[in-house]
Amino acid sequence: MDDCERWRVGGRYRERAGARRRWRRHRVCARRLVGPRFVLPAHVYNKNGVQQMITLITGVPGSGKTLYAVWLLTKLAKGRRVLVDGIRDLAVEHVEIDEPWLRQWHVNAQAHDLIVIDEAQRIYPPTTASQKPTPDVEQLHVHRHMGVDFIIITQHPQRISKTVRDLVGRHVHVRNLFGLKRAMLYEWDHCHNPSSLKDAVKRQWSYPREVFKLYTSAEVHTKKQAVIPKALYVVPVALVVFVVLAVKIYHRAHEGFGTAQAATATAAVPASQPATATRPADASKSAEWRVAGRYAVAGVAYVVVVGADSRLRAVPASEFRGEGVRLVGEVDGKMTSGWTGVQGGKTEQNGGVR
Repeated sequence: MDDCERWRVGGRYRERAGARRRWRRHRVCARRLVGPRFVLPAHVYNKNGVQQMITLITGVPGSGKTLYAVWLLTKLAKGRRVLVDGIRDLAVEHVEIDEPWLRQWHVNAQAHDLIVIDEAQRIYPPTTASQKPTPDVEQLHVHRHMGVDFIIITQHPQRISKTVRDLVGRHVHVRNLFGLKRAMLYEWDHCHNPSSLKDAVKRQWSYPREVFKLYTSAEVHTKKQAVIPKALYVVPVALVVFVVLAVKIYHRAHEGFGTAQAATATAAVPASQPATATRPADASKSAEWRVAGRYAVAGVAYVVVVGADSRLRAVPASEFRGEGVRLVGEVDGKMTSGWTGVQGGKTEQNGGVR
């Protein structure tokens, strides 16, 4: 078994994550098998140390998939020949190619070339199972032998040939976020259905301003205005409503606590000391009338007060408040209760109510 075969056997089980992670793991595997001085074959890695592969970039029109492809090729173009089909007015140093060139790419391409194809469904349309792949598609199976990288761009994987989809080593789906200048990138190490994003590696990507100047987008004039979902407005509105309700509840609870505390303090006074808890200032106390009792006639309540000359008088109960010894009201503009009046005064002087 030669070095290349030993590398393939050892690295086959380590192809799990992205290109750079696979590169590191393959290097470790190769060193363990054949020693640290082992140099990987040229047909496996390009000059930048990235494994040769077919990268598929998908996304709906206006999502930024071509922008991402241009940004990516600027990272991979150093020291390589870049061949582009379908990107207008590209300001990156490159060679323009067309469909006839791509049909003979395996003849025209050089080692370590980077081939970028926009709207790849033109070149690799879907085919039926009975159709035999064309020679250029068949040669994609051995594109790594020449060290050639492909970046193909289309709206959806189903729009290109299944044979090409099966050879994809990295799939990046670009989804614009609410019409803003950023996108969410979903990445797999194989061609995947972008309708299911659960097992994708996700990350946000801000549109680089400098890349906009490097090409002319066919979607610049058709891009919709940013539309923010209504659901995003619910959060700040709900937060404001929550704060307002919390403040109101706090104030009501605080006021109710104060009222309850005052009522508790009044009720806590012993019945033997009613005069101390409920007696108002002496300046407004009636010196003539004293509460003697209460009764009701035909559903109307009255309070009976007795005067200094033992006269009885019925006063509507609506003028009084409280119960029992705490019954207090107003008669002739003076505060009247069980401890006011002539008898109340005498009782108060003797030390309290009997």
